[in-house]
Amino acid sequence: MAIINQYSKKVWDKLIAAGMTRAGAAGMMGNIYAESGMIPNRVEILCLKRLKEAGKVYTDATYTAFVDDGTISREEFLHPLPGRVYGYGLCQWTSPGRKGGLYDLAKRKHTSIGDLAMQIEYLLTELKSSYPNVLSVLTTTSDVRTASDTVLKRFEMPADTGSAVQSTRYKYAMEYYTEYATTGVTADTIIGIFRSWIGYSEANGKYKQIIDIYNNHKPLARGYKVQYSDAWCDTTVSAAFITAGNTSIIGGTECGVYDHVLLFRQAGIWLGRVKPIPGDIIVFDWQRDGVQDHIGIVERIEGSVVTTIEGNYKDAVGRRTIAYNDAQIAGYARPKYAAAPADPEPTPEPAPEPVSVVASQYAEKYDPKLAGKYTVTTDLYLRDGKNTSYKALVTMPKGAVVQNYGYYSNNLLVKWLYVVVTVKGVKYTGFCSSRYLKKQ
Repeated sequence: MAIINQYSKKVWDKLIAAGMTRAGAAGMMGNIYAESGMIPNRVEILCLKRLKEAGKVYTDATYTAFVDDGTISREEFLHPLPGRVYGYGLCQWTSPGRKGGLYDLAKRKHTSIGDLAMQIEYLLTELKSSYPNVLSVLTTTSDVRTASDTVLKRFEMPADTGSAVQSTRYKYAMEYYTEYATTGVTADTIIGIFRSWIGYSEANGKYKQIIDIYNNHKPLARGYKVQYSDAWCDTTVSAAFITAGNTSIIGGTECGVYDHVLLFRQAGIWLGRVKPIPGDIIVFDWQRDGVQDHIGIVERIEGSVVTTIEGNYKDAVGRRTIAYNDAQIAGYARPKYAAAPADPEPTPEPAPEPVSVVASQYAEKYDPKLAGKYTVTTDLYLRDGKNTSYKALVTMPKGAVVQNYGYYSNNLLVKWLYVVVTVKGVKYTGFCSSRYLKKQ
């Protein structure tokens, strides 16, 4: 495509890694192209023309070099001609305040004023500190036109923001979207998105942005809209892949860990208890009862210690370090990333000494109204599946207390609850008929 150049993919990757949706990144890039042609050392054409008229002849490259070596001072960079301001860089920063911030960052980092990575860093810093409402749109919207118009009217803010300008920038944005939005998602992309959310918390309210990303993606899993009062660890995992633009590589979205593990299994990406690699999804089972209840992403692994990034970790997005084979880890899933890992073959770990027995079958349905403790009304088999054709795992004596978390399967017209019970010091998780249970 005519608008794609050597900088385009680098800009795209950095915006996606910063947490923008694919629509958001495309909307920003369409505006960047309209401003500078996606050229980081671009000097406003009118500026070069007026300087030439004043006897100073520059190209983009020579002007940038003179700023870098101090021949063009900070004040002259801000006002190339007395009392006049002109644009520079990807976003054609123009006003002395914004342009001065770009200059100062380049000097602090000892890099060229035309350096691409430095300019993207400055762009993201501006969005976070001065244009948070624009950033909120770019990290949540799935509509390219909305993203493009928002950047035009509320970030770039040229003199003309009329319908013709809107249409042109939207056209550029769609070219970038078409070029990159269907490309594969890498582990680095997902890890970058998680890193960009570290510090989002219930205390500062930013966690709501993650929940909004999830809820704005349709269809909603099980038709359920996540509430701000809900646990949001798995919502964060889904939101990251929504932001990256590909949820199929994890089997689809979910907001419940147990149900998401079922999707991982169906998608063929569930590895169980293996030694993970960065980008794997880590799943926890705190009670070790077969009901997975927390989830995150593997950021790195060093020796036997894995560093994770998790949503709803101490009511925030944060890091945890833990032994990769800790008994409270139910297992790992490996999304179908575009770039294969260096060591794609998982290394099975020896199973720990059994502290529980868990059915091989999985519950098919969920109803929170069923959750609670039940008393067994007669000696009763706990089975491997949802009917009497499955083997018995243990005999539960009359009066035993079982715990259900809302999961069950139907057998004909009878609910077979997926329950946890301890018998003679061993914890069992399996199915039993609700006919022989009395809720406490």
